[in-house]
Amino acid sequence: FSMGKNEELEDKSIYYRYRKEAGYTREKASELLDMPVRRIEKIETYSQDATPLDIVKMAKCYKKPNLLNYYCVHECDIGRDNIPEIATSELELLTVSMKWRHKLTD
Repeated sequence: FSMGKNEELEDKSIYYRYRKEAGYTREKASELLDMPVRRIEKIETYSQDATPLDIVKMAKCYKKPNLLNYYCVHECDIGRDNIPEIATSELELLTVSMKWRHKLTD
């Protein structure tokens, strides 16, 4: 019995899943993020907390802006009780809308 790719990723952390979805090995992500491979592994396995800067770098590198909201809602002591979770589709629409507005004002 062999699990499909999506099934294999289901029990992995969001950081692991997003890196894999971006098509990066830990070694490649390490280069792009300027972060040691071991640190990426620890963040992905929740054995070390990510910093806000780590999350900003990962969100940009993996092209997953919703990672910022995920971190704020689930892992940040301030955001956990004060920031609502935004569905990915809502965030994508907001991002597109803001890019469109920015182009109109240039």
